[in-house]
Amino acid sequence: MISIDVNNVVTAIIGTRLLNIHNSQEILRILKETSRKYGRNIVIDLGKVEFLDSTIIAMFVEYNNFLKESGLELTFTNLSPFVERVFTMLHISKFFNIK
Repeated sequence: MISIDVNNVVTAIIGTRLLNIHNSQEILRILKETSRKYGRNIVIDLGKVEFLDSTIIAMFVEYNNFLKESGLELTFTNLSPFVERVFTMLHISKFFNIK
């Protein structure tokens, strides 16, 4: 579901094509555990994600707040065309770092 690559930052590569209410809590649990383990800024690679719903957006907001409380940053990278359209429509770039 998620593979972790550790360098200067921790990159979480989401390998699941569909992100929705059915896997949002498991993804959040894995991301929080990863943050606690490494204590570094997190980059989430969304290149393989073909669909996400509003529960995932809410989960990303919760996770971003969790990181900010620890003085860490969340960045999204490698957005698939669908995710890029959703983020653009929702003006997500106002709330998240996107590269």
